[in-house]
Amino acid sequence: MRRLSPVQVLRSSAVGAALLLLLAVALLIWVGWPWALLAFALAAWFGVDAWRAARWVREERDATEKTS
Repeated sequence: MRRLSPVQVLRSSAVGAALLLLLAVALLIWVGWPWALLAFALAAWFGVDAWRAARWVREERDATEKTS
């Protein structure tokens, strides 16, 4: 199985978090807070993953700059 690059992980996590956040707001408006709470929790999970991926991208960039 192919490993994703740090930038791909960052992009997919950020997009996933944003879409889940929109879904959570829509669920809060039309369905109710229990379902929205689940979507907010998943959005937070993806947000933490995006935060870690951003740190990973920064470390990769710094390592590349030091070697060149």
